[in-house]
Amino acid sequence: MVFQVGKTQPLWANTATNTAPSHVIDENETVGNLFEQEETNTAVKISDDEMLSFGLRCVGFKENRHQRANCHLNLERFRSNYGVGPPAVSAMWIDLINQLSDMTLDLKYCLLALNWLKLYVSEHVLSGWWDLCGDIIRDKVKSYSRLIQSLKPDKIKFEGWGSDEIQSFLLMELIFELKSSVSTQAQSDMITKLIVAV
Repeated sequence: MVFQVGKTQPLWANTATNTAPSHVIDENETVGNLFEQEETNTAVKISDDEMLSFGLRCVGFKENRHQRANCHLNLERFRSNYGVGPPAVSAMWIDLINQLSDMTLDLKYCLLALNWLKLYVSEHVLSGWWDLCGDIIRDKVKSYSRLIQSLKPDKIKFEGWGSDEIQSFLLMELIFELKSSVSTQAQSDMITKLIVAV
């Protein structure tokens, strides 16, 4: 269930009548309406499990299928389709809502754009996977990709770390990447050059 930040009632609950608004047909509906931004323009807090479940359902993994699989496999499935894990997508979703408070956003289309950015398949393939027509795919992928791109000025900061520690961390990450993709002799030569350069 989705909650507003700082509230204890469901996002879709109407406080006056305690009913769902007209755009939400069913609580168990698998479309993005449950994760659509409300008119109140408050950030929607989505748990990692909710994001994982919704994201997998969007790309064709039915509820019973991903409930039978272990957590590691489900995370791999999610990352294979969207490029990052559920916590990163949840954080990006909240940032989009906070930055674009005057727009109504739909999580399903945001995930569609991430799926396209990760896999870069044609609109005809996406049309089959997402059960949407090509015109909607084209329009939503373009618009949501631009919205995601609008977050670019927000930079990742390593607060509390000195610049030497950050360089060491980045060097270790680069060495790890080299070890997993380059032959043994080439590894030693490249790592030696990197360490000497730093």
